[in-house]
This record gives sequence, structure tokens and C-alpha cells, in this order.
Amino acid sequence: MPTTDVQRLNLNWRTRSLPEDRFIFRGLAKGLIESPVKIRPHVADIESMNTSALKGSVAVTRASFGAVPLLKDNYKILRVGNIIVQGSGPVLVARSDRPLRFEDIGNALIAIPGELTTAFMICAGKLRREYV
Repeated sequence: MPTTDVQRLNLNWRTRSLPEDRFIFRGLAKGLIESPVKIRPHVADIESMNTSALKGSVAVTRASFGAVPLLKDNYKILRVGNIIVQGSGPVLVARSDRPLRFEDIGNALIAIPGELTTAFMICAGKLRREYV
């Protein structure tokens, strides 16, 4: 049922295209749940979301743990929706034709999703090396 007595609040919401992110607000975004909030999802990669949040250009967004210290003065950091689980990502992979031994990782070229991402924080801490 659409809300008739309350003026609807339009909320731009940034999310990744992963199923767990899309599931969270599907009911609101599709109008399946009665709410004074109208959500307009915008799909983006995590580094774009971090950058938009740093600029203050979005009201609600997902952000990496690496960006949280830079956002805490301008955003309310919610206690829900965050996960870091021991034994899960980031995962380093190597091409099958170029096997990589653990002792060689310190000299390998590693692609990262962004400098403010949790993956970068973990890799930089574990490998204890500087990045350019």
C-alpha cells in the first residue's frame, strides 16, 4: 500500500551490485513495504562509495572499514551491516601459468579495489609494505 498521509522522503542510497546488498533494501526500493522513505538505489563499486562519502555527496552509503576513520565526524556509523569475518576475504589469486609462492608475495604486483578499502588495509598490514 502506498503511503498517503505522510510526505515521502526521497533517499538516494549507494550500494554494490552484490546480492546481500541488494536484498537489504529491495522491499523499500520496489515499494513492497509501506514506508515514508522512498529509496533510489545507485549501484557503485566500493571505492566510488568511499570517495562520494568523503565528499559528503550522499546521505546514506556503504563504506569500507578503511574509510570509517575519515567519515566518523560527518556520518553516523551504524552498528549493522558491517562484517569482517576471520577466514574470509580479501583473497589473493595468481594466474595459473604464474604460480606465486607466499615468500614471493612481497615483491608481487597486487591489484587492489581502492586505497580506502578493507582489502587494501588488510593486505598492507599483512604484507607490511608501502604502496604507490
